[in-house]
Amino acid sequence: MVTIDFDRNKLRGLAAALGKKADALSMEMDRCLVNTEVDYTPPFDLNDSFDVILTDFIEKAAGGRHAGA
Repeated sequence: MVTIDFDRNKLRGLAAALGKKADALSMEMDRCLVNTEVDYTPPFDLNDSFDVILTDFIEKAAGGRHAGA
């Protein structure tokens, strides 16, 4: 017969400490991701209508030529 003898309270304390450390690291990573500035120019104006955005996209895809020309 084998008897496993360990301190459950020590194990619970270790699990709680590791959980707190993981939460702190996760929050730090989230803070870095949210506050990181990115040099980005949107391909279209968000205030334009879908028709304007689509027409501009088609013109750019056609090499600047008007669609159907």
